[in-house]
Amino acid sequence: MVILVCVAQRGFAWGREGHEVVALIAGHYMTGAAKAKTTALLDGSSIEAVASWADDYRRDHRETAPWHLINSPLTHYRIVLVRDCPSGQCVVAKTQDYLSVLRDPTASRAAKAEALKFVVHFVGDLHQPLHDDLTYEIIAAADESNRASFCTAMRFGSTD
Repeated sequence: MVILVCVAQRGFAWGREGHEVVALIAGHYMTGAAKAKTTALLDGSSIEAVASWADDYRRDHRETAPWHLINSPLTHYRIVLVRDCPSGQCVVAKTQDYLSVLRDPTASRAAKAEALKFVVHFVGDLHQPLHDDLTYEIIAAADESNRASFCTAMRFGSTD
C-alpha cells in the first residue's frame, strides 16, 4: 500500500517535464518580440529552461509552498478568492501579484526576472488539474484566464 500511495502521489504532479511541456506550448504562441524580451530578462535562458525553477526555489523557501495550488471545495464550481485564498497565498493570487511586478515600470530587472520565472511555473501549475480540488470547470476557467495572463506576462512593457 505504501508503494501505491507513493506512486500515486508522484503521479499527481507535473514534474519538471510537465512544466517544460506547458512552457514549450506557451512559447509556440509567443511573438518574436515577446520571446526576445523573455530570453533577455532570463539572461539567455528559455521559458522552458526555467519552468521548474519555482519548485526548486520552494525546497529552500517553504513559505512559497501554498503558492503552487488553490484549494476549492469539490462541491463548488467556481473559485471564490475570498473563500479559497483568503490570505492571498495561492497560485491564482500569486500569479496576479507577479504579473503586476512584470507590468511595473519601476520594478528592478532582477525582480522582473524572478516574477517571470514564477509566472511561467504557475501557468503550468494552473493547468495541472490536481493542483486544486475542482476537477471539472476549473480547467476551462484556468484556460481562459491563464491564456490572457500568460500573454500579458509575455508582453509586459510592450505595445505588440
